[in-house]
Amino acid sequence: MPEHFYRFRSTVLGKHQELENQEIFFSTLESLNDPMEGFIDLFWSGDSIVWENLLRHYLLCLDRACIQFMAIGETEAIDLASIPVLETENDLPSQEYKDLYKRICGAFFGIPAVSEYVKGLSSRTRPIRRDELRFHLRILHYHALNAIFSAYKDRGVTTAGGDAFRELLQRISIRPEIFEATNNLESHYPEVPDGSDRLYAIASGVHLQQVLIAKYNNPAGRANRNGNLIFDEFPDRYLKLLERMVYGDWYMACFSESCGNSSMWGHYANNHKGVCLKFAAAPTAGQEPSLALNKVTGVRGSKANPKGELIYSYANHKFHKVNYQGTYPAIDFFRSLGRLRGIALSWWYSDGRGNNSSCAQDVHGDAAKWREKYWAEFLASQTTKLEDWSYEEEYRLVLNEQVIDFADPFKRKLKYRFSDLKGIIFGTNTPEEDKLTIIGVIQEKCRKEKREDFEFYQAYYAKHSGSIEAVPLTLIKMSKDKTVVMPKIAILGWGSLLWDKSESEFDQRHEDWKLDGPALKLEFSRKSSSRLNALTLVIDPIHGRECTVAYALSRRGTPEEAIADLCAREKTKEKNIGCVFANGSRRQGRDGDSLDVISQWAKDRSIDVVIWTDLGSGFEGVAKADFVKAALDHVQRLPAEGKAKAAEYVWRAPEFIVTPLRNALQTEPWFKKP
Repeated sequence: MPEHFYRFRSTVLGKHQELENQEIFFSTLESLNDPMEGFIDLFWSGDSIVWENLLRHYLLCLDRACIQFMAIGETEAIDLASIPVLETENDLPSQEYKDLYKRICGAFFGIPAVSEYVKGLSSRTRPIRRDELRFHLRILHYHALNAIFSAYKDRGVTTAGGDAFRELLQRISIRPEIFEATNNLESHYPEVPDGSDRLYAIASGVHLQQVLIAKYNNPAGRANRNGNLIFDEFPDRYLKLLERMVYGDWYMACFSESCGNSSMWGHYANNHKGVCLKFAAAPTAGQEPSLALNKVTGVRGSKANPKGELIYSYANHKFHKVNYQGTYPAIDFFRSLGRLRGIALSWWYSDGRGNNSSCAQDVHGDAAKWREKYWAEFLASQTTKLEDWSYEEEYRLVLNEQVIDFADPFKRKLKYRFSDLKGIIFGTNTPEEDKLTIIGVIQEKCRKEKREDFEFYQAYYAKHSGSIEAVPLTLIKMSKDKTVVMPKIAILGWGSLLWDKSESEFDQRHEDWKLDGPALKLEFSRKSSSRLNALTLVIDPIHGRECTVAYALSRRGTPEEAIADLCAREKTKEKNIGCVFANGSRRQGRDGDSLDVISQWAKDRSIDVVIWTDLGSGFEGVAKADFVKAALDHVQRLPAEGKAKAAEYVWRAPEFIVTPLRNALQTEPWFKKP
């Protein structure tokens, strides 16, 4: 089980105050960047009872759209959300309306070819998929319109545009034999399992082209949005409406298993200008990762507040892993009408004459098993994406609309516990002002909850991995008051840093020297060009002797500033400055053993960063046993001024520096104390 999940955000500031409010917003499917998100791959396979009821349902929904069209014409858009997709004729508001609907059904099913068409639909040897059902609905659509408009015309209702399509009926014939032809095609070419699907997809493409040509040649007709919907687009819209009968609305919040993909930073974090939130996952009873969120779980009504008061409580929301595959899960429509209950569901499975569809047995035979399968398929549709998206490594939290209506965006802002937000990763382009504002928000939250363990990171491009990595910003520490703790940066010293006071600006930027630094192997083995080749102290693991060095705490707020100070003081480049970061993010030095010693010393004293001058020896290749003699010979050969520089450096070195060469030099009669 992953211990952490990452949520990319273009911003956590701004008007929504997402970070300040500790909220996770659950998005609609339409607002996401994958248009196939939540796609339900429906198919239809059933007997004549459910097929006839589907066409009855089509008439019911089409009639409701036509009523709006007759009432408003083109003055405003038809409201498809008001189409009663979850209702049946039993829900019609009056007996008069029920009688009218029965008359419409009688006229439609009174066409002999329609009854044969129903038999043909139920005779299909393979499931009918979207393109095929769309094709059949288009064949029947104008006959359905004729039945509806004729019924209203007979009642004296003006049907604007209702007669314009009737001439098309003469050119559209209902040919039930198409089902036998399709079945024969599939049986003759079993090696092409989706052959009929391809044919009907081609037919849909042909229809689309015809529509585009017609609209292109008639620009004025494009403005008739409602007319186009009623006379051409409704079969497509109806197929989409049918999805609402299978599963209710649902919403999601997206997370990732990692934070190192540059595309994710580009797509979801405002071109690396945003941030990535790091959440801790808590295991459920089944050892599945989850996050506790405070959501609406009910409504409490009262006389004083008849509309009710929303009830909130924390509940664990499971992280669902997204499956990336080449196809979407197929859902059997007639056996997945999970949103219908009681009379409505019975209507779909009955012919009204005492006969029930075989689909009813599949649903009601073992209700518990069916219900388990239904929810498993729903979850599969919620967590399936095409393989093209696999780089996202997505996990998601899902909010299902069952008892509570989450259409209101306010109800989809769910609060998390601050203790579950472990850290924030700044993008490579996150503005500094945003970083400072975010640090301030987190510091205030840490103060209120007496928390000191919050983690900040900086994203950067890592050449060795070719990906985005995050370095811990352990120097930014939260405290229980309103301040952000400054990092402890130690400067190691053993030579002129301690006794040469000519660089007063450098000395003002650090505290006093302390003499209990790490024990390092030192020796006067560097030939210093700035001191006329006099020997100076350096870390020398070959010739050196262990000495406990001094250290001083820098007054600088960042390691970069402290390193720059030391570079200026030593008149050298950054490559010659050794450093150890306690978080392990950076180690630079010539000797690995010395780095380990310094790291442990820093850890023991809770020091965040240690820096020192890390110059090399000038006696590489000289054996340890031969070093003192070689060094003495070198100093003796120096000109008088060089000898004076050497004597100043050696004699003024701190008393804790005790090395074989110092002992030898200070006993030589020619090496006088200045």
